[in-house]
Amino acid sequence: MADRAVTLSDGMDISYLDAGAPGGDVVLYFHGTPSSRMQAAGPVDAAAAQLGLRIIALDRPGCGGSSFARYRVADYPAIVARFADSL
Repeated sequence: MADRAVTLSDGMDISYLDAGAPGGDVVLYFHGTPSSRMQAAGPVDAAAAQLGLRIIALDRPGCGGSSFARYRVADYPAIVARFADSL
């Protein structure tokens, strides 16, 4: 399990947790409110490793270690797409 961050092309920093099986199929994990990427640590990490899945749990803007940015729920898929492209 590794705590990481990326900077998107627009300068937004997104922190994320890379958990589970490093070479497994990737599953994006979206945390609840209030919460952060760390919700995917512990039992989620252990279960994902056992199932051979790699969990990428990103913090939403303004949560955890991610930059604050005003956004609407409808904007979030584009942020996630830019995040995925940066990986």
